[in-house]
Amino acid sequence: MALLAQAVLFLQLVDLAVFRTEELILLLATMLLLGKAAFWALIGRAAKRWAAVVVGILAAVGLAAQWLIEGPGTLARQAALLLTSAIFLIAVWWVRSTRGGGSLQALTVVPAPGPANNAILLINPQSGGGRVETAKLEAAARTLGIDTFVLPKGGDLAAVAERACTGGYDAVGIASGDGSLGVVAAAAMRHGLRFVCVPTGTLNHFARDLGLDRDDPIGALAAFRGEERRIDACRAGNRVFLNNASFGIYAEIVHQPDYRENRVEAIRRVFASFAAGERRDFDLRFQSPGGGVVDGAFLLLAGNNRYDFLGLHDFGERSRLDDGFLDILALESGDPDTLERLADSLLLARPGPDWMRWDATRLVVESAGGKVLAGVDGEAVEFETPLTVEVLPGALRVMTPAGTPAQRAHAPPPFSAASIAELLRVAAGRDQAPGSGQR
Repeated sequence: MALLAQAVLFLQLVDLAVFRTEELILLLATMLLLGKAAFWALIGRAAKRWAAVVVGILAAVGLAAQWLIEGPGTLARQAALLLTSAIFLIAVWWVRSTRGGGSLQALTVVPAPGPANNAILLINPQSGGGRVETAKLEAAARTLGIDTFVLPKGGDLAAVAERACTGGYDAVGIASGDGSLGVVAAAAMRHGLRFVCVPTGTLNHFARDLGLDRDDPIGALAAFRGEERRIDACRAGNRVFLNNASFGIYAEIVHQPDYRENRVEAIRRVFASFAAGERRDFDLRFQSPGGGVVDGAFLLLAGNNRYDFLGLHDFGERSRLDDGFLDILALESGDPDTLERLADSLLLARPGPDWMRWDATRLVVESAGGKVLAGVDGEAVEFETPLTVEVLPGALRVMTPAGTPAQRAHAPPPFSAASIAELLRVAAGRDQAPGSGQR
């Protein structure tokens, strides 16, 4: 499907470029203008927000005028172009999702089996809005000989995890979203137990980067009879996290009272208040990679291993979880023009001039007020400062289903020659990546 759609898309573009050049230029320009207008409407200054409205109206009028003047054939061609593009991208996503790791492809596979002989699975029935039926998950776990415990609403997860880890088990798992993983992982590390992640949350970023299929939580139970490897964990103060700890603008969004119920509205409200004030700095102080002190940064993020922030097809993914470093990203200036340049750099998949990024094993965050808000794996937390954020190399014994890749490389961009070659290998029934053992 992907190869056929790409061929049709290529022929459509050639047809437009050769015989209807002005139609292609108008379509591309309209899409770019609408994207820019949407950004201005979100966080631009007052003048740009009004400009966004005008640009959006003019773009719509321009397209409508073209369709009226040139007839229904123009609308049909442009709709076909967008439909073919959507079919191609969906087909590529299907191909890549068979790896269980988003757009990442396997490089090496964990070789040594190490089944858990005595294990318990903690189940959070509220995670992901209750999208996974607790009874089915319990039944599937019992079939594998795994004990289960359903967490009561509002219960103390840390206390439950501690009791589970001192109950004579050699592996403990948690069926929940990203925010609960660090609590159970911390208990597992303290007692030397193996850890299992069963994705039942909304986003399940850690499960994706671990190589699990986020849409198959019952399939993830195979980890209890799978393979063990060592990965990194991180600690902010006394709190363990597996994805990232964020400070500044993102922390303020996470601390909005309706963040869980209505993320879009929470984000819109925070950015609207920011845009109205023209600029917003936060009470953050830390040392930059050059040795200078940054005081009042707009955003500070410390990730457990390196994230990919460039390229829409693999945005926010990690290719490995054992490189032993924090991935630190900071945006010192928070004016709307800076954010607009940053957004442009992300869309164009190239580094922006306004952010700092470096690897470290330790980061100290200070504040004049003695406290700092944070988002730790998406959970709202408040810390006293100075706060030490550090990586714990190889601290977590994690189990994954047999054959799960330990290291992965980013797949090529969808429309590149390398992507076509990869799709041809898949269509021919060959391995998706040398040495992956997957078909």
